[in-house]
Amino acid sequence: MRPGKAWLATPRRAASRSTWTSEIPEKEDGWCVKADNSDQSDGVELLYGGDVKTPEELEACLSACMAREFWTGCEAIWDQSNRGCWVHTLEVDHGNLYPYNHACWINGKDDPAL
Repeated sequence: MRPGKAWLATPRRAASRSTWTSEIPEKEDGWCVKADNSDQSDGVELLYGGDVKTPEELEACLSACMAREFWTGCEAIWDQSNRGCWVHTLEVDHGNLYPYNHACWINGKDDPAL
């Protein structure tokens, strides 16, 4: 269930990239990590708490992240103490493929022009 481009009203700037992207990123399993697979715990802000795991909750989380002026990644967490919707503002590269209770979206990753 991937929403179309019309879902994003305005383009968002991809961090560390010099162009704008309006692409809806693909959901990746796992928490958002840096290129070297280390966890990115700096530049992360909780947008709202609570389990974020149904398709509707995941879509709402991504929408909340994309509504931010500047974001590099979006992370949904469920079934653990730090559950909620989190926005990243520093370097993130991919989801670490841990499929059990995390989802990650990377801003600008799917845009071949970047």
